[in-house]
Amino acid sequence: MRINTFVRDAAILLVLCGLTLIGAEYAFRAFLFSSRSRGTPMGQAQFYASHLYEDDHWKIQYLLNVKNPELGLHRDLGWISSRIDAGTLRHRDADAVGSRRPVLLYGDSFAACLTQRCFEDYLNERPGLSEQCYLLNYAVGGYGYDQTHLLLDKSIDHYKRPVVIVSLLLDDLNRSLLTFRSAPKPYYILEEGKLVLHGTPVPDAQAFIRDHPVGVRSYLYRYFIYRGLPPKWRAGLLTDEAVMRSRTIDLTRAILIETITRLRRLNADFFFLVFVDNWPEGGSSIMQEYDWRLEHVTGLLKAEGVPYLETKSLVRDQMRRLNRSAESFFIRGDGHPNDDLNALVADAIAEQLGPMCMAPTAYTVPVLERHFRPLRGSAAR
Repeated sequence: MRINTFVRDAAILLVLCGLTLIGAEYAFRAFLFSSRSRGTPMGQAQFYASHLYEDDHWKIQYLLNVKNPELGLHRDLGWISSRIDAGTLRHRDADAVGSRRPVLLYGDSFAACLTQRCFEDYLNERPGLSEQCYLLNYAVGGYGYDQTHLLLDKSIDHYKRPVVIVSLLLDDLNRSLLTFRSAPKPYYILEEGKLVLHGTPVPDAQAFIRDHPVGVRSYLYRYFIYRGLPPKWRAGLLTDEAVMRSRTIDLTRAILIETITRLRRLNADFFFLVFVDNWPEGGSSIMQEYDWRLEHVTGLLKAEGVPYLETKSLVRDQMRRLNRSAESFFIRGDGHPNDDLNALVADAIAEQLGPMCMAPTAYTVPVLERHFRPLRGSAAR
């Protein structure tokens, strides 16, 4: 009899605990997705999913009404900058090029800039250079490298003899695995070794989330487990880092080679610009001695004989010369380049553009190689 009473009491206790946990979970969700959670630690998507590899992080951020108001939706690209005509993908300043040679800069927010002055301002006002070339900034905030490649592929034919600067932030490689970020996005999958585009036309965000809901089972559990951990530890617990790294390398290698092949078929003058971050959370790639993503990109570019600039060497050189900290080149508390770093990068770009912009005829690849003067850590064929 005593055993039966114990079993009954234990069962009742377990049921009550289960109901309490379920009630706590629903109460937590009600608070999380209300306006009251905004500005609180609970209202941060980073505590529930990995921003590097998981769509759920960006779906949760969308549901928390953390959106980018500057970007308009686009059926083929996910979203697009207001500087680009959504119908034709022609830049709205394209007519300003006139008889000069167009310079097309592609990338994400590091190339689009969060500062008042950006690369087009520095370079299009530069004496000598601006008389021969005109830079059109095609960068779109939040893009993965897959979207950068798609935009380049769909827009470059608007221009005659362009010089192309393909920029990427290291995080853009991780974003290429995502199907949703600021909104649903197109994405590539490697099928039998070939790139196959999926996700177009891009659906409405709410419809996408309805059809592909967030997969987090317990927000309460994730919050209390992950909130006290460093971002890199959270990413390691939320995802299989080795598997995601391998997928990222394989996919982005294929996309990068596709970009290079496209530009070479056009006999275009081009080089890459690799941005290295200084995020306040998650560690500074500028200060890390090793980042597998930087090695992956620069190693591929060297193997392909593609010239490139990378900002890690640029910032570190300036830190030594001027006795400045890495943080002094980035927006405080944000991690994007500030005016000082943008001006340095603009100078480096101008140095590489000089021979191309001053040339009376289009350069062939061998001529580009002879004239390209890489920064430390850069390489030409």
